[in-house]
Amino acid sequence: MRPSAHQLECFSAVMRLGTATAAANVLNTSQPSVTRALRQLEDVTRLQLFERREGRLHPTAEARELMAQVEASFAGLERIGHAAEMILRRRRGTVRIGCLPAFAQGFIARATASFLRDEPDRHVSLVPLTVRELMKAMRDQELDLGIVAFEVAASDELDAERFTDINEIALLPPGHRLAGRDAIGLADLDGEAMIAIAGTDPYRRRTEAIMAAAGARPRHVVETATSHGVGAMVAAGLGIGIMNPITALDFLGSGATMLRLTDRLPFLTTLVTPRRLERPGAIRHCIEALNAERAASLERVDVLLGQMKPAKED
Repeated sequence: MRPSAHQLECFSAVMRLGTATAAANVLNTSQPSVTRALRQLEDVTRLQLFERREGRLHPTAEARELMAQVEASFAGLERIGHAAEMILRRRRGTVRIGCLPAFAQGFIARATASFLRDEPDRHVSLVPLTVRELMKAMRDQELDLGIVAFEVAASDELDAERFTDINEIALLPPGHRLAGRDAIGLADLDGEAMIAIAGTDPYRRRTEAIMAAAGARPRHVVETATSHGVGAMVAAGLGIGIMNPITALDFLGSGATMLRLTDRLPFLTTLVTPRRLERPGAIRHCIEALNAERAASLERVDVLLGQMKPAKED
C-alpha cells in the first residue's frame, strides 16, 4: 500500500501546527480523523513518526526526514497547478507581461490602455521584475513578453530586440536654482542634494564614476530602491535625481523639472519573448502598443527638453 493524499495532508498539517486538534481545524475535519490518518500512515510506512507523551505528539527523526520529502512532493504539485493555471489563462486570452520596475507604472499603464482599446476581450497580467527574475520567468514560460533593463542577447529559448537606447536626464525638484538652464552636466551637481538609487545598481555606479572624475561630490540625502522612489523624493523637494526620461514623465505634474544632461548616460532596455515559429496575434498587438507608447513618450520628452542638441559622446 501507498500513503494516501489524506494521510500525507494530515501528517503535514500536524508537523506544521504541532497538534492534531490544530491540524483538524485547518483541514476542516475532526481530531479523531487526523489521529486515525497518522496511525494509518505509520502502518503503511512502517515508521514510528510520533512519540505520544502526556497527550501530545512529538515528531521523531524519521518524521522530520519524511516531512522533507512530503514538502518536495507538495511543491511539485503546486508547480503543476501553477502551470495548468497559466495554460488556462493563455487559452482565455491573458497576455502576461514582465517589466523592469522603472516602467511598471505610468509607461506600462498607458501602453496597456492602448492595447485593451483595440483588444477589449483580453486580460493583461503585469509583474514588475528584476533582470534575473524576469529571465527566469521567461525560461519557465510564465511570461509572454518582457522588457528588461540592460542589453540582453537572444538565445535558443528567447528572442531579444533593443527597446530603448536613450540618455538619462536630471529631474529637479520644484523651484530649484538650476531649473532655468537648458542643460546641465554631472559636474554641475557638486555639493547638491541628490536622491540616489540603491548602491548596487550599475547605473548609479556609472554616474558616480563620471561625477568623481569631474570632481563633483553631491550630497546623497536619500537612497531608494526604484526609479519611481527617486522621482517621488524629487517631487517632494528633497533633492535632484538622475533617471531615464520615460519614467521622469510620471513626475512632471508635481512641479519637478526635467533637464537634459550633457554627459552621455545611455539607458538600455531589451524586449524579450519566447522563441516561437510565429508570435500569437495578441502578443504582436501588445508589442505594437508598447512600441507606439515608447515613441509617443520620447516625442513628449523631446518637446519638454526643447529638442536640444544630443548629449556629447564619450
